[in-house]
Amino acid sequence: MSPSKTLLFAAAVSLLSACATPQSLAPGTTLDQARAKLGKPTGSYPLAGGGTRLQYSNQPFDQSVWNADFDTQGRLARVEQVMNDAAFARVQSGKDTRNDVLRDFGQPAETFYYKLVDESAWMYRYYTYGGLRRRCLSISILPASSSGPRLGLTRGPSGMAVVTSSVFAV
Repeated sequence: MSPSKTLLFAAAVSLLSACATPQSLAPGTTLDQARAKLGKPTGSYPLAGGGTRLQYSNQPFDQSVWNADFDTQGRLARVEQVMNDAAFARVQSGKDTRNDVLRDFGQPAETFYYKLVDESAWMYRYYTYGGLRRRCLSISILPASSSGPRLGLTRGPSGMAVVTSSVFAV
């Protein structure tokens, strides 16, 4: 194959692979097929009941995180884009831990550390209302107490009121 045809072929393959997203996976796709189609996930987590979650995060530059959940036989059971209010509303006060948040939403777009109060904050970026409003979810990791580190959840877009919910035990 000539160098120009090789280059053209490589460009075509790159464009086609760029179109591969978790939402393009068919039900029943195997773990190996998903990895071959989508590449290395940004996270891989065991699920309750023995399944596996492959996570493909586009944070911080894109406001999406895709979770592809596979059953105990390694077959695709569901795919979900979790950077949305409905997914954040499933966080359970007093039950969910830092590891639960990482499993559900992946690594944050940004991490901040506030030395004076020994507190960290994770920020996730996402869109609402059909991509018309940019929002942020900030999860604070509060200082250790007698019950250990805690998580706080704050939602709020730039220029809008910030709503603070409960603190979550780790």
